[in-house]
Amino acid sequence: MAQEKSVTKKDIQQLLSGQTRAILNVVDKKIDGQTKAILNVVDKKFQENQKSLLKSIDRKLQANQEKMAVMVFNAFQNTQDLFVEKFGQIDKKFDQIDRKFDQIDKKFDQMDKKFDQVVTQVNNISLNMVDVVHQEEFDKLESRVADLEEIPNLQLKKV
Repeated sequence: MAQEKSVTKKDIQQLLSGQTRAILNVVDKKIDGQTKAILNVVDKKFQENQKSLLKSIDRKLQANQEKMAVMVFNAFQNTQDLFVEKFGQIDKKFDQIDRKFDQIDKKFDQMDKKFDQVVTQVNNISLNMVDVVHQEEFDKLESRVADLEEIPNLQLKKV
């Protein structure tokens, strides 16, 4: 008969640890890809805004210094607002990812509790099996004693 390998809490923890690492690696790759894409978009927009700003500055440079100062301030403010908006979006994405990690963590906690319940049930079944084996051995012994008591000439030494 083949023996089944019993699953230990350490085995379960190793399995969960490996799964968590795999999930985190996938999430890290996804975050890296999204972050690079977002930064590329922000960089492209920044470069477009910068080119537009430089062209406008060259044309207006001779018109009026005061108007130019207002325009430059507004352009930088718009660029700053764009950065704030994009970083706000990135922050929201990270908040969403954080909530997902919290959900995953809760699921792992639930799985851990269920594994603890399974281990407890398996231990209870093992204890019940031991009790059944001991009961069977006791019944056999009791039967032998009864058989021996039926033999009329058997002298038993009583201790």
